[in-house]
Amino acid sequence: MPYYRRTVKAGSIVTVEVYHSIKERRAIHERSAERGAACRAKRGTQCRAPLGASRSSGTRDGALRRAKAGLYNAMTAERYLGHLLAENFDGRDLFLTLGYAKAPSPANAKAALSRFLRDARKLAGGALKYVHVTERGERGGRLHHHVVLGGLTMDQAAQLWTAGRPTISPLDASGDYTALARYMLKGKKTGKKTRYARSHNLKEPHVTVTPCKRPRKPIPTRKGTVSVYYLQTATESGHIRQEHRMIHPPVAVGPPRSRPCGGAAPSR
Repeated sequence: MPYYRRTVKAGSIVTVEVYHSIKERRAIHERSAERGAACRAKRGTQCRAPLGASRSSGTRDGALRRAKAGLYNAMTAERYLGHLLAENFDGRDLFLTLGYAKAPSPANAKAALSRFLRDARKLAGGALKYVHVTERGERGGRLHHHVVLGGLTMDQAAQLWTAGRPTISPLDASGDYTALARYMLKGKKTGKKTRYARSHNLKEPHVTVTPCKRPRKPIPTRKGTVSVYYLQTATESGHIRQEHRMIHPPVAVGPPRSRPCGGAAPSR
């Protein structure tokens, strides 16, 4: 110890992660630093450097630490968004890529997306769930939007976007949208809360964290689920990290969710 077991239940996905606590490690470092300070005060000599103290303050080490932190933050954001999508969306919902016939400015693109979501909310009767990301294309650098949307049909969504040709497809019925989350967040370097925008009516995944002992066996597959992904690694200090993502077999779903709307788009 200190190891912890983190269980996330999001829709049909169950993710179990066993990891060594970073916070507890920092507490050990602080206690070691206090003992080192007391040693130097008592003996008046240089004692051994406290546990966790940096042995090199060079710019190369700092850049390496920042690169590792950025990679960890990106993986954390992808994992969280995948759970958020699994908790709130399914095969009845849509994935849209909204492009532009003419390259817009960032301000015009933001306004066009706001109008689209406003009209979609009216068409859905107010019950609209969405997550969207705005990015530039890798080749031409044009702005476009990726949107996961619930509450409209494919025809209704296509009817509302008039700035260009939209690409619309239903989400798959598997319930595991980890790959979709990774695709939506590709190239995003900012913090988790600013990588994407979301509606306020989304439910948070259910998360529980409990203490546990150092793992000696793989995380077993839960009854009624199918294993999707399993990873076990060891850090440089010898700590073990395990992650097991399981999924309940998908069930048949009905047509995309929507409310009667009369078939006409709201006037702008």
